[in-house]
Amino acid sequence: MTVDWRAVGTGAVAALVFAIPTGVISAIVVDDDTGAALFVFYAVILASMLFGGFVAGSKRPDTPLSHGALAAATAYVVAQSVTLVVKVASGSALSSPVVYVFNLLLAACLGVAGALVADRRNARVQS
Repeated sequence: MTVDWRAVGTGAVAALVFAIPTGVISAIVVDDDTGAALFVFYAVILASMLFGGFVAGSKRPDTPLSHGALAAATAYVVAQSVTLVVKVASGSALSSPVVYVFNLLLAACLGVAGALVADRRNARVQS
């Protein structure tokens, strides 16, 4: 399989449009890592990873799942890096590295799910 980095980049940018502002606002506003406010921000970021996978999967109907996973994982790494910089600059505590690895895998899985939706939509349109 050849990776189409243009499709991955398009999906990642689509996800980052929502993920970066949400992550930065969350890093500034949310003090407690157990509150309900954090869940709302987390849900928006996860939905953006799903959307990024959908966009990347739409661009490559021959291999949508792998492109969706790569797009969402790329977007997560970029968004989390920006959020970590904001957290360090504001003096907030960082989470365990296990949290970041888990969230990366979750983002990739959501990218696959979004790409699967794109694949099903493409199959329905073609029939």
